[in-house]
Amino acid sequence: MILAVILLPGLQALATDQYVFLAPLGDKTSVSTNKPWEEYLPFAFNLLIGLSAAFAVVMIVIGGFQYMTTDAIQAKSAGKERIKNAVLGLVLVISAWLILNEINPELLKLKLDITPAPTASPTTGGASGSW
Repeated sequence: MILAVILLPGLQALATDQYVFLAPLGDKTSVSTNKPWEEYLPFAFNLLIGLSAAFAVVMIVIGGFQYMTTDAIQAKSAGKERIKNAVLGLVLVISAWLILNEINPELLKLKLDITPAPTASPTTGGASGSW
């Protein structure tokens, strides 16, 4: 019974052609149900980059607080190490985005609309038909 209560609203959303959000998600107010991952993936990519930057700032603050509030040499070095790792992670994420943007900005749009390559049909006939 509980499973039915959880799954039935989702099935109703799948029955329609367009899923409309209760509140806008970024600049999206609705998404098609045919290929929703094509619309969610770019948003999730940008969201993860933003969250990683925010997490790096939080780790820098925690490392700074750890460095300032302790008198032990070992804890001060742990605070410095935390700050160094957070800055290194932030530089890594931003540089990955920057490299992809410099190569081709279309790479960051994450379009999954892949068309299959045309295949040539093998020719029939020939002298012997064997390899």
